[in-house]
Amino acid sequence: MKTILLVDDEPSFQDLLCRYFENDYHVLTSETGEDALEVIKANEVDLVMLDYIMPGINGIETLKRIKEFNKETPVIMLTGHSSPELPVTAKELGANDFITKPSMFKVIGNAISRVLNETSLKKQDSGLLTN
Repeated sequence: MKTILLVDDEPSFQDLLCRYFENDYHVLTSETGEDALEVIKANEVDLVMLDYIMPGINGIETLKRIKEFNKETPVIMLTGHSSPELPVTAKELGANDFITKPSMFKVIGNAISRVLNETSLKKQDSGLLTN
């Protein structure tokens, strides 16, 4: 089962997503960017769902630090407060997708499946190139 780290400071949103995805993914949670970085260092995480506005370091700074630790870790940014330049900045820093909250869980689920499939294909392609 794939492991997803959900980084969001809203416990009710975390709880809803955890319950929605509990049969398909192992979901870890974190309420701050700092804590998320510790979770990533201590666990094998297949995908990070990262809120933009959080206490402490924001989602963009957390994204930068995740990519410094492991540039291959797929990240989907989530936010309820977007500006036109935020999705562009997130993509430039390595985010695989950007979703504005509130979104239907199906939209989030489709994004997770797509990003995990793309990541898996990239790993397969790089394995073929090294063999």
